[in-house]
Amino acid sequence: MNEPAHGSGRRPLKGFLFALAGSALLASNYIVAKYALGGFRPIAFAFAWVAVSASLMFLVLAVQGKLRQIAVPRRCVKYVVLVGLFGCVNQLTFWAGLTQLDPSFASFLGRFWLLFTILGGIIVLGERLRPVEILAGAVMIAGGCISSFGEWGVVGEGTALIVIACVAFAGVSVTMKVAVPHTDPLVLNFYRLAIASLGLGGYVLFSGGHRFDAGPEHWGALLLGAVLAPCIGVLCVIHSYKYWELSRSTLVFTLQPLIVLPAACLLLRQYPSAQQLLGGSVILAGGLWLVLVHGWRRGEKTEPLSPTGVD
Repeated sequence: MNEPAHGSGRRPLKGFLFALAGSALLASNYIVAKYALGGFRPIAFAFAWVAVSASLMFLVLAVQGKLRQIAVPRRCVKYVVLVGLFGCVNQLTFWAGLTQLDPSFASFLGRFWLLFTILGGIIVLGERLRPVEILAGAVMIAGGCISSFGEWGVVGEGTALIVIACVAFAGVSVTMKVAVPHTDPLVLNFYRLAIASLGLGGYVLFSGGHRFDAGPEHWGALLLGAVLAPCIGVLCVIHSYKYWELSRSTLVFTLQPLIVLPAACLLLRQYPSAQQLLGGSVILAGGLWLVLVHGWRRGEKTEPLSPTGVD
């Protein structure tokens, strides 16, 4: 979400450490939120999550002295609105999908954000897709098919929701890439969360039946997750771009399922099936291949800008 030219490659170890920390913190979405969702309906959780995250991001902007930048230039208003709308769809579908899936399997599916972001760059920014990139995307799709073959009745709805969430986050990524030369990425992230909280809050208010009567342990998990991922995690992501090439940071974030898998097994005692693990491994392999062939083909300017996954 930041142009990598500023200090790119100057301190690679520091960049790697920030990328690794950001990946681990954003991976906490799948673990902490999965636990918290046990006490909420997905729509109520989505609203509470983004409302808390937006409030925390506002405090971050205040601490950094960037509140004046919230008044974005008129030419950027449409991008801010788009980021918020895409963010709303992303939050609604991601949490609903995570409720139904093993968190490790969901994290493998989350790698599809990369494929959809690249496709968005082709459509919006005029980038080209080479045959080797098509093949890498086909590998990812094959992995998804392997994961759900014969199990669609069990994981189908959750899988479809996570994929839709990836499409929505790709919309966030491409919009941020267009807008970031004119607007601070932290401000864009604030609007992503704030507008999503307004949209989801309106849905909760007018649909009725969504109570916030979760236990204190579930509220505690929600608050912890909102601090770790959308705030601290995103800040680590942005800082990694200052010290390390974006392509290399993206490679670290793509490996996020390797953090989620052991954490889910140890903390939640949830294990993907052998079929899901096989398909997820194929998705991961295709995603890594896509990062390598797309991100380094002509240098940093061709890369997708949001390797943060879904938060």
